[in-house]
Amino acid sequence: MFDAQILIATGSTYAVFSPWSPRGGDYLNATLNIAARAGSPTLKVYVWTKNSEDAGDGEDAGLTDGAVYINGTDVGTFTAQWRSGAATGSAATANAALEELARYKFEISGGSAGDWLAFRMMTPIWWDAVQA
Repeated sequence: MFDAQILIATGSTYAVFSPWSPRGGDYLNATLNIAARAGSPTLKVYVWTKNSEDAGDGEDAGLTDGAVYINGTDVGTFTAQWRSGAATGSAATANAALEELARYKFEISGGSAGDWLAFRMMTPIWWDAVQA
């Protein structure tokens, strides 16, 4: 869980990253909880990923630069799902490729300078794919 954080809007979009965590399975359900906010900022949460031997910041796990993300627009909870590898059938999350490590990118935008929001990331749910 990534608990009790406050981000303050600056009048322009900016981002902060969480620490890296090991991937816990083939699928990831992540839930954002916005507990309070002042003004009208929004918070987008992306999952970034890389392998342990890769240098740098990693890359967005969504296809086409962020096709999968959480869009927090008000007080409440918001959830999205990512998966690892190629999808089969009608998997809605076929556009993600989670590697060995994952982390969140929090992007705050909108609102006026000084607007803020308090949020937390709930404990992520990881599970492995089942082949039948």
